[in-house]
Amino acid sequence: MTKTDNRIKIINNDKNYGLLYSRAMGILKSSGEYLMNLDADDELKGYNSLKSLYYKAIRYNIDIITFSFKDIKNNKSINFWFN
Repeated sequence: MTKTDNRIKIINNDKNYGLLYSRAMGILKSSGEYLMNLDADDELKGYNSLKSLYYKAIRYNIDIITFSFKDIKNNKSINFWFN
C-alpha cells in the first residue's frame, strides 16, 4: 500500500528501541493533521471508520477522539474517556 499511497510512511529504527521510542519517532516525523495509533493486536473495522472519525473531529473542532473497544477474547465492550 505504501507504494500507491504517499501518505503512508515506513520508519525503520537501526535497532529495537521499544514501543515508546518508535511512537515518538513516528509523531516527530509525521506531517498529517491527525495521528492514530493501532497496535499489532488492534483492528479498526469498517471501511469508512477513519473518515467518520476525521469528519467528527473537523465538525466539532475536536483535538482528541476516544472511543470504545471490544475485548473479543472475553466478549465485552470497554469505554475509555479522557478529559
